[in-house]
Amino acid sequence: MKNQLQCLLSSFVIALIAGGAFAADTRTWTDATGNHKWSDENNWDPKVAGNCHNVFPAGDWTVDIDDGSTLYYHSLVLQDGTGTVTLTGDSAREVLSATGGYIKIPAGRELNIDGPSFSLSGADFGKGGKGFINGTLRLSSGYILTGSGPFFNGDAKVIVDGGRLGNPDPICTFTFTNNATLTINGGVAAIHRGLYRSPDPPCESIVRVRMTGGTYWNSDPGYAAYTTGFGVGAHFENNGGTVIWGRADDTDHRTNLSSEPSGNSAGNYGQGAAFPELLPSVGSVLDIPRSSTSASICSLQFAVDGDYDVGGTIYVTNNTDVASGNIYFSSANIALRGGATIYANAIKVNGNVASVNDLDIARLNLGIGGFRRYNSQSVFQYINFIDGIVFGAWGGDVPGLFASSSTERVRTYLNGPVVYDTQDCFEPATPRTINMDRLYLNEVTELKATGGGTAALYPAAKWAEEFRTIEVADGTTLAFCTNQLAGLKAMNLKLGANATLKINMKNGDYVDASATAEFGEGAKIVVTDVPATLAEGTLYPVYFAPAGTDPDLSKIEYADGDWPVGWFLGKTGSAVYLTDGKIKAYDESRSGSNKIWSGAGSDNVYANSDNWISNSVPGEAVQAFFKGYSNTVVSVAAAAAVRYFSFQNCGPFIFSGLDLTFTYPYQKASLADSVGSQTITSSSKFPIVIANQVKHKVTTGDPSPWAVFKSTGEGSLSLTGGYGNTRPIVFGGDIRIGGAWETECLRVVTESYLHRSRLTVLPEATLTVTGQYGDFNEYGRGALAIATNAVATISGTEWQLTGNNTHYVDGALAVTCPLVPQGRQVFRGDGTLTLSGGVSSAPGGVRIEGNLKLVPSNWTNDVELSVKDNVTIAPTADWTFGGDATLDIVNHSTLTLATGGHKVTLENPVESEGGRVAVTGGGTLELAVGTELCRVTCSDGATLSVAGDSESAGGFVDVLTVREDDDSIAFSSKFKVNKRVDKATGRTIYSVKPHFGVVLIMK
Repeated sequence: MKNQLQCLLSSFVIALIAGGAFAADTRTWTDATGNHKWSDENNWDPKVAGNCHNVFPAGDWTVDIDDGSTLYYHSLVLQDGTGTVTLTGDSAREVLSATGGYIKIPAGRELNIDGPSFSLSGADFGKGGKGFINGTLRLSSGYILTGSGPFFNGDAKVIVDGGRLGNPDPICTFTFTNNATLTINGGVAAIHRGLYRSPDPPCESIVRVRMTGGTYWNSDPGYAAYTTGFGVGAHFENNGGTVIWGRADDTDHRTNLSSEPSGNSAGNYGQGAAFPELLPSVGSVLDIPRSSTSASICSLQFAVDGDYDVGGTIYVTNNTDVASGNIYFSSANIALRGGATIYANAIKVNGNVASVNDLDIARLNLGIGGFRRYNSQSVFQYINFIDGIVFGAWGGDVPGLFASSSTERVRTYLNGPVVYDTQDCFEPATPRTINMDRLYLNEVTELKATGGGTAALYPAAKWAEEFRTIEVADGTTLAFCTNQLAGLKAMNLKLGANATLKINMKNGDYVDASATAEFGEGAKIVVTDVPATLAEGTLYPVYFAPAGTDPDLSKIEYADGDWPVGWFLGKTGSAVYLTDGKIKAYDESRSGSNKIWSGAGSDNVYANSDNWISNSVPGEAVQAFFKGYSNTVVSVAAAAAVRYFSFQNCGPFIFSGLDLTFTYPYQKASLADSVGSQTITSSSKFPIVIANQVKHKVTTGDPSPWAVFKSTGEGSLSLTGGYGNTRPIVFGGDIRIGGAWETECLRVVTESYLHRSRLTVLPEATLTVTGQYGDFNEYGRGALAIATNAVATISGTEWQLTGNNTHYVDGALAVTCPLVPQGRQVFRGDGTLTLSGGVSSAPGGVRIEGNLKLVPSNWTNDVELSVKDNVTIAPTADWTFGGDATLDIVNHSTLTLATGGHKVTLENPVESEGGRVAVTGGGTLELAVGTELCRVTCSDGATLSVAGDSESAGGFVDVLTVREDDDSIAFSSKFKVNKRVDKATGRTIYSVKPHFGVVLIMK
């Protein structure tokens, strides 16, 4: 209301001026009294009061707008030269232009508004008019009101450090052309309509709007047809500010931003050429208000194929209507990069099958819309999130679109660590329920639910063969209900106090913790449903604790209280299952050399013939089969020898006692022949645990045939008694080893009937590979998992990996031979990875993730190394990362270089939009010229250096550019350092040159 009255008063006064109420005299500012007051006639020459042409000579002048009433000026002219004129006062003191007046700010001069309201409404700014701004118009505090002008051209600069430039009502417009720029460091630029035109030919690319802070508010109501227009060569850079696009009080906002490349083509609203620039970079915000009554087209539309850089925060939040407040992917191939945080009521997908490409989004907070599909086609739409994501909720529970919603065919693919934060983003005391279905979690490494609410994933289409960690925080519920038979496997299972992990056994879901399991006070595994029928003598798996641990049955409950009639909870070793309490006997006989365990004897002793069908204990050349659910605990009271073990559709067999020696495979001429053989195989969904030491018979002239361990079912094969030979090993499926293992070489085999292979070294176990050679993935894709307090060492000729693998390292993995990855290798965990043999080739790159510590050797070849999360590199001697090697720090990640007193040399510049580097340990980090980071810190006496041959002809050379400057940054004493702020980007630049001076101290 105040602004409207101001503008009405301005219009009334301008009308009086147009009628001749004021005469326009010319006077020049002298500040003769020294009191800086505009109202003092003694400060002007001649001493003329009232509406005048006011001229300010060169120099710096402070002018106090001390008159409490409205002040009218005719023209305001800064003469040629240098210096700043600062108008001070408070916002109640208004300075309004008069019709026919004008403003002149030549190049080199600046007009600074610091307090009062300053109007440009009546000034003559038309192209070719009397007024012009080729210098700088700065707003430090107060208001600058514009009306239907002005026109900035030439080298004009408008800088907003505080206050408010423009108003949403009435119309306040700006036009910039040819080199004119708007810079927003603080305050608000409320622009109703703005046009940023191309420069005159040759149309070189020039920034028009630059933000390092503050707010840019496009306050146009209604359709976005009247939005800011960006011509060819005009740009918008947001390096830390907030863009508000539109008005929250409109009833029909339509599409606020469209990715259409130009104009207002049919069906599109908005000047789409500005779209990529308006998306926020790291540290910046895009806020799109929505009408509380609108249920029309969504607010932010991606309609053109391509990559979009979005590293900041986007707000599109209105949960009063499912269809409003949305992000809309309407084109076929959209990729977002940069790790944005998005608040949206719904994510809508339309287009062809590959509707959405990779979305690199750090956090997605959903309202009551959830994921939606707006297309009548019968095919599914896809959303692919890469590099992990946090899902949050706000304003209500997030709905799931269940199988009955045939028109809402959206599949969501997730990758990396995934967190469900069920605490309301805007109301932290309120927990929510996040329902999500049609999920593909098979590339997820970590899965965590937090916030005190419920993360309900049903029906989950597919999940990882094994997560590194499944964690449910205090008081939170993570619920699974699949549409397939699948075990929920986690290397590390962590349930906080009063946390709940829910599973639905109707389709065979169960939980399997392979290495560690932690239950806080009151933590539970809750079964929500059981199969409709109970087959007599059958065991239904519920929970598998780590091998060798005794699960607490009181931690497992039925959702409805008592278990259904006829169902009982039982356990064998670390396996927990539901059963009717009866034994399902196995009576199949097998002729020849095959022997089948029946468990029918009075004991569980392996050597007791009563426990074998046909009463014959398998000998050295005999194949031993284990089937059924009868007497699955086997004691090897005397060392035994057998050709091989096979477990088929059986219960949780457990072996203990003395050594087991396997005499198969026979002598083989090649590895390929050996892979087809077997030592121990399992097709069970239950865990098979052999706590005996496993050995192989060695014959004269034996060319060291390969031992083969395979788990072809859902269950695991755990060999916890150690390995008594050094024969090479082939593993396939879920294989877990404990005790002490030494082998010549490792290979993985993944056949069509095998799940993805992983060899897990269990806590306190050791794995020593003495002669690794050839392709680890020659026969299939597979990886290693080193549990907490486990140690694995790989030595030999080389460790070559052709597949793209993710290895988990929570303990210690040392590779003393060259690492040769032909596919991308990811190492993730909280442990230590030592690559003392170097990396000889890495076409697919190497990524280090989590809280992993990397102990490297020199890398001077073509290697792409990327780090994510909070990685530490700790060389044991001077270390060089050079040649053609590249180092990438993923956004928001921190790389700690623990120098340990050594010199760490990065020969190539590091470039990371949001990455940080911490240098510790008293050593020196030698940087390549041109390194750009978010932040660098030095501690424990660590300093920075630069290569001696980087001196430029001018003396100083730019070495380091940072967004967040830190007082700890220090270059070694042999360098002179210059430090400056780049006005274009707001970043701090460190330039250095060698200090060759000699200081003589005379006494």
